[in-house]
Amino acid sequence: MAPPFALTALLTTHDPGAARLRKAARGASAMAIGALLVVAIRTVVDVPAAAELSAGFLSLWATVGAVKDATSRARIITTVALLIPGFAAALIACLLRDLTVARAVAFVAIAGLAAWSTRFGPRGSALSFFGFFVFFFAVVMKADLHALPVLCGLVVIAVATALFVRLVLIPDRPGRELESLIRGMRVCADDLLRVAVEAGHADAAEDRDRLAGAVTRLSAAASEIADWQKDYDTALYADADAEALSRRVAMLHLSCEQAAFLVAERGGDRHVAAAVSLVREFLRSETRPPVLEQDEAFTDGDPTIATLGVVASATAELRAIEIHRRKKPETPPAPGPTPASRPPTGPPAAGESTARSNPGAESKPAAKPARPDTTRFALQVVVACSAALIVGDLISASRWYWAVLSAFMVFNGMATRGAILTKAVKRVQGTVVGLLVGVALVLLIGEHPNVQYVIVVCAVFFAFYLGSVSYTWTILFITIVLTNTYDLLGVLNRHVLEWRVEETLCGALVGSAAAFFVLSTPTSPVLAAKLHDYFDALVDLASVALRRTGRPSPGAGGGAVPDSEAVPDSDAVLGAVRALDAAESAILGAATAAVFALSRSHRATLRRVRPHLRETTRAARGLAWSAVEAAGAGTAVPEHRRAGAPDPVEELRAAVDATVSALEHGEVDESRLREAATDREVATGGAPAELGIAPADPDPVRQAQRVTESVRRMAAAVPEPRRRARERRTPAAR
Repeated sequence: MAPPFALTALLTTHDPGAARLRKAARGASAMAIGALLVVAIRTVVDVPAAAELSAGFLSLWATVGAVKDATSRARIITTVALLIPGFAAALIACLLRDLTVARAVAFVAIAGLAAWSTRFGPRGSALSFFGFFVFFFAVVMKADLHALPVLCGLVVIAVATALFVRLVLIPDRPGRELESLIRGMRVCADDLLRVAVEAGHADAAEDRDRLAGAVTRLSAAASEIADWQKDYDTALYADADAEALSRRVAMLHLSCEQAAFLVAERGGDRHVAAAVSLVREFLRSETRPPVLEQDEAFTDGDPTIATLGVVASATAELRAIEIHRRKKPETPPAPGPTPASRPPTGPPAAGESTARSNPGAESKPAAKPARPDTTRFALQVVVACSAALIVGDLISASRWYWAVLSAFMVFNGMATRGAILTKAVKRVQGTVVGLLVGVALVLLIGEHPNVQYVIVVCAVFFAFYLGSVSYTWTILFITIVLTNTYDLLGVLNRHVLEWRVEETLCGALVGSAAAFFVLSTPTSPVLAAKLHDYFDALVDLASVALRRTGRPSPGAGGGAVPDSEAVPDSDAVLGAVRALDAAESAILGAATAAVFALSRSHRATLRRVRPHLRETTRAARGLAWSAVEAAGAGTAVPEHRRAGAPDPVEELRAAVDATVSALEHGEVDESRLREAATDREVATGGAPAELGIAPADPDPVRQAQRVTESVRRMAAAVPEPRRRARERRTPAAR
């Protein structure tokens, strides 16, 4: 039975499907089990005290750090395979115990091999990274051949713990995960309607910000379901295929967003409030009323109540999908045309060309995915780790390995020099703050080992639960773990704390320097590419919504009709919306990952552009809603063009070109700014500036003009600081 709806609402709105909670629980469990097993073994066998720390972290890494395969079966196979690199790294480290130079060369070589092996996908990366950490902890333990059995035992403990956690304690249950994700989306939809009702009683900017935040959380819940579909075959865990699930999720997303905007606009209308209460009860209910019964409650002709009825209907359709806790047996496909010859019927996937949805678009050959330049990446890691080893040894001959680890980890998962620099800064921040908090806890607790063990486990939990929020939180809590563990081992002192900060700073600086000066990969082209991808997806959405697919219109005799009179294809529109949401997430993620590499003016531009980017995406989803509504009514989208006026899609494309130019060069033509201001007054009629919060216009063409206006507003926001600086330098020009 699912827990009470209200008890899960707070966490679910910020963690749809409890994915972060599950990962954090696995990490904390693995750390605790691995360390406790060594504690138990130490009561009967002489094992070094540092083995507790090593076993805990190796178990942690084997459970949630290294293994990232897409399917449950692949993750189990990779976990078992960790034994091979673990034993090999332990043997090499023990053999080279007394050969200082050879051991250092081997350490750097394993780091470079780990970086290079990312070319072989998640499994290759997991095996090599686990080998690196086994070698690292062998160095920490100063293990020789006599300690080889202990090291191999730690590897076995880590793998066994990972298997136990993944198969028994917190197993992968795709069916339950999908149930949780769908329930999480209902929670976020309920939360959005609640915020809309509260925001409707006041026009304060704070209320509008809360509404925008609730919209973002609902979008995140929809994205989590899309991510689940990338890892699992939907048809094996539900009685619907992937396209059907995606369409129903997108429909609930769009309808609830538009209903929230309409509810907020209507203020404290009693009839609307009663309809919202009914929909929220339906979202919270665990029963599954028929769709038609819900539609009858919202048929009084009021557009707001009708949209709430669509929310109820979309919710019922999504919940009507039967979820299977266990995988269904695979059945052979029915005889029919091969996938290559079968005509496409569903919406294009994220990143796929929309040419098939837009017959007027020029067909392009499918581009092959770019192969990662792992050789360059490996060379950077080798140079960084070599320099960190030398400098770290000068700082402390007994703790130099922290510098190598820091240099190695700042490259983990990063591709550009800006992202590496940002990660290095966050690593130093987390280390410094974590040491202060950790030492304060040690002094506060005193001689209470049991309490410290609890703190260690809790710190691991929060390291992974808050890790997706910021890497700084991960390092902060991991440093708390290390501080308390060192105190439990009896080696915590002032020198260890100083060395920890110095070695971390050394590794971060050396890693950043290697990223900038050794075969550097600049950040700007990556950000520019993702920016172009976002605007391409935006134009593609407008093309699908306004240029249509040539589907026959009712009353046209069933024959083909011109593009300007055709009914929109709702499936193609929903697919274009998913592509746009994915592109927005990619550009915001890339910008956040490299924020410390940006100049002050660029960071200011990012802060100003981010709300406009979200506003544009919301306006584009409004365009999709208008097109879907037109498709549902079976009506063609009218042109509504003035004589000589440009095509709405071409007008949007021109605004996109101007905005991209402004973002790339930091300047925009003053005439364009005046044009944007004039168009804004005409388009809004003096309405508030937050177009992205307004309900969608029923006419898709007019809504497309809103999208264009939002893009122009983004361009107008880019050069503001430079324009003000120029005006300050030339006051007479005002």
